[in-house]
Amino acid sequence: MSMNRVHSLDYLRIVLAVGVVFAHAALMSGYRAPLALMIGNGMLNLIIPLFSVLSGFCLYLTHEHGKARKWLGALIVVYLLWSAFYAPVWIRQGDVSIRMIMGYAHLWYVAWLIIDGALMFLLIGLGRRTGTGLMPLVALAVVLALLGTVNGYMHYWLNMGVEPEYLHRGVVVMFPYMVLGYVIGRRTWRRGRACWPEARLLWPVALALLALKMGEAYLRQDPGFSLLSTEMPNLPLLEGGATLAIFLALLRTDLPQPSVDLSYLSVMIYFLHMFVLLVMLYLGGRNVWIGTVAGIAVPVFVAVALRQIWGRFSRTSPG
Repeated sequence: MSMNRVHSLDYLRIVLAVGVVFAHAALMSGYRAPLALMIGNGMLNLIIPLFSVLSGFCLYLTHEHGKARKWLGALIVVYLLWSAFYAPVWIRQGDVSIRMIMGYAHLWYVAWLIIDGALMFLLIGLGRRTGTGLMPLVALAVVLALLGTVNGYMHYWLNMGVEPEYLHRGVVVMFPYMVLGYVIGRRTWRRGRACWPEARLLWPVALALLALKMGEAYLRQDPGFSLLSTEMPNLPLLEGGATLAIFLALLRTDLPQPSVDLSYLSVMIYFLHMFVLLVMLYLGGRNVWIGTVAGIAVPVFVAVALRQIWGRFSRTSPG
């Protein structure tokens, strides 16, 4: 396996993309079965942390190869194109300027990936200029993680603090986990994957923490366990531990190179699935399982078709 490509992380990308589709299909269809809620608040609750760690992990090589500006520029173009694609939907919802900056629906992650990535590059540069290394980057990540955690529990237990939704996930969730991914990437590419414990040791820990996360999700949906009307916040150590253990276990797991470009397919599923779900909703389709299958199958079909069209165009174009 090339040191520039960890195939297990390509499989992670497609799994996370499928999880996003199911989460949005369940949300838009009003599917509220107890098992679905437990899965949503348990396993699917790790999607954003895992996506963020994966993003930070990849950013290390991007920055080290001097491609930070190119990466930011390309991501801005992608965000603007998909924002324009969904514009007929979000423009009618008002607050155009806010939605353009913060991102419509699933595009919020891309918007904050740009913001957090730019901030990370600035802090990495500051650390190099001042000789403090990653200290500015890690310090801000710790402060933001603590801010989100403490505020969440103050609001839940004492009904104090800022409403959790005002502390955007892009600030108190994405950024800290992206920094964690960057640190993992830095250590991995400098020392090799063997610097982490073996997969056979990590997987039992990861599965145990995932089981505890499902138990936490069960408690969160139990009305008798909730002291206030607000949703019980995540247990931060459990979420962080499960995210770290799962990511490292995958990083240390050798998987065969996929026969198809899973990274490309996962990107198309992520960007296009919302369009499929919106069309189904407009047509009256509210079945969560049909929505999930369609939200995966249609983008994959489009991705394969576009790749074939591009291949034919490249072969027939002069030169």
